[in-house]
Amino acid sequence: FEDLNEVVPWFHAALLCGQDLDAPQGFQPRLYKTHQLYEKLPEDAKFIVLFRDPEEIFWTRYRRYCNSSWTKYAEIRPGEISPEVYAAGMFAHMHAGNEVWRFMKSWLECCAGQERVLLMTYEDLVQKPAEQIHRIARFILPHHRITEELLNVVQNQSTK
Repeated sequence: FEDLNEVVPWFHAALLCGQDLDAPQGFQPRLYKTHQLYEKLPEDAKFIVLFRDPEEIFWTRYRRYCNSSWTKYAEIRPGEISPEVYAAGMFAHMHAGNEVWRFMKSWLECCAGQERVLLMTYEDLVQKPAEQIHRIARFILPHHRITEELLNVVQNQSTK
């Protein structure tokens, strides 16, 4: 596959993305992606929860919305909004920037230490991909061993 979206549907936006949550997947267990709070998801599932450094989230969003092609939708010039102004706007609205904190709080309060939840960081995944792929494999299929060949396939498929 070219993009993970082709084989793993978005749980909360499947219909909008033209995805069928009940469509056959070529692997077990079934996988879904989401940005939902813990409280909005089924209780009988396992979850891999990926956190990211909040400062990095801010800079990623700033670059996307203030210094890229997105600026044409807001009818502003790239760079016209300073990081300080963007931060004030982002964090002033409960649903615009604070969802990062609500997401982290939701998952940490309910699930830290639970066997059915694997907490990890985006930064670890980028800096130590092989180690993190092994963690994910042990979590999803605890009785299977990941070979070097499979590790290479997964690493290649998960790299930008």
